[in-house]
Amino acid sequence: GVDLPEKPYVYYPRLEQDLSENMKIVATAPWALPLYGVCVARCPDEGEQVRDYICDGGSSLCKWSRNSLVAYDETNVWHVSVPTVGLMHRCFPITDTDDTQISLCGYPTCHEANERCYRSSFTEEGLWVVKTDKQREGCEQFVDLQ
Repeated sequence: GVDLPEKPYVYYPRLEQDLSENMKIVATAPWALPLYGVCVARCPDEGEQVRDYICDGGSSLCKWSRNSLVAYDETNVWHVSVPTVGLMHRCFPITDTDDTQISLCGYPTCHEANERCYRSSFTEEGLWVVKTDKQREGCEQFVDLQ
């Protein structure tokens, strides 16, 4: 790999596909999974896009492909379909389900903290998802949803 200190997180745009293609490894040696990752400055939110600089450089390691369901799709861009959360410098998908707990910050508001506002519930409250240790340290009022 390449040292990219300005991009300390790894986003896995093909996680579901990589896991399904390597089911035997998942069951026997999960630490050896060949996951395709893109380094990012922060873990992306649902609806955002992640530019695949590996593909931009013309690398043979590129695994991006055009979405056949979309008439026009920007080249080398992954569309993020679910929110992600950073854990040990990796971005993992999170979903809003009854058994998942989400930690939101109420103060400072999403506007004051320059963070993407949480829109699934309490749309007028200015809440945002706490994803990193730095964000956790800066948040003064937490709201936990389950």
